[in-house]
Amino acid sequence: MNQSKISVRYARAIFELAEEKGLLEKVYADFRLVREALAELPEFKEVMASPIVKKSDKINLFDGTFAGKIDDLSLNFLKFLVDKNREIYVVDILRNFETSYRRKNNCKEVVITTAEPLNDALRADIENRIKEVYKANVDLKNKVDEQMIGGVIVRIENQQLDLSVRTQLQEIKQSLQRTIY
Repeated sequence: MNQSKISVRYARAIFELAEEKGLLEKVYADFRLVREALAELPEFKEVMASPIVKKSDKINLFDGTFAGKIDDLSLNFLKFLVDKNREIYVVDILRNFETSYRRKNNCKEVVITTAEPLNDALRADIENRIKEVYKANVDLKNKVDEQMIGGVIVRIENQQLDLSVRTQLQEIKQSLQRTIY
């Protein structure tokens, strides 16, 4: 079975179980927390993919990192994946779970990249405008990129609008190079 099918099946299984137990919101929040933590720790994937690291050590890693921070259902699911030798699919399973959750709740994932954090008023204004345009709930995340000179990059699911100063300067440079040569 290919990786995609495995990830989708496990994501669907935990989605249905969380929904049945009335914990869908909680598990969604837990899995976002886990996925963000894993994104910050690239070594984690190496440990999970390593055949040298024992299952018990991998389970202890999940326990030590997330016990008391996420619901038991979420934690037990992560440990179940290790037990079934599916730990290398964790990130894909969590991503598929989040996609299913957003689809069920008519929610758009929006990432706004700026040079500085958005203030609350601007954040609320952006959320409201996106809600109006897409007629959907908004799951907005503000990513700060200190390398940006100014402007904004807006990503709504698979669409991206780059209004950063850096990109505009690059476009001007390319335009000038084309006209000179």
